[in-house]
Amino acid sequence: MPSPRRIATCRERREDFGLLLSRLLRRIDAGKLTFTPEAGRAMLRHSWPGNIRELEKCLSRASVLAEDGVVELEHLPPSVTAAPAAPVRPSEAQLSADDRARREQIVSLLREHGGNVTSVAKAMGKARTQVQRWLRRYDLDPLTYRR
Repeated sequence: MPSPRRIATCRERREDFGLLLSRLLRRIDAGKLTFTPEAGRAMLRHSWPGNIRELEKCLSRASVLAEDGVVELEHLPPSVTAAPAAPVRPSEAQLSADDRARREQIVSLLREHGGNVTSVAKAMGKARTQVQRWLRRYDLDPLTYRR
């Protein structure tokens, strides 16, 4: 019997955070909410241990408190605005098979392109910013691959 597929947490899928946020805002019918840079950074820094439910609750609260449609830091729960803990990088053993394969592909391309992130992104058919997010996620430094 195949093992049940594990669903990635919000913390593990940072690259999808904007899409998820947009979907939840439509679901709670929050209208045209915008976020101040400070509020947006706080939401991105938060690890979301409560996953989607915590995020949805946070957005519902913010939509009620932000009467003018602009979410500020004080509209977010204290757990979100608290200073973040030191980032926890998953070890290679904790990565899913897809993540391990992607990491290996990126390492190979970094070697091939001499640590040039733009060239790696082109080879992968991805945006440079996406590759940079993966580099942070997999704790890879492109400078170590420079010739």
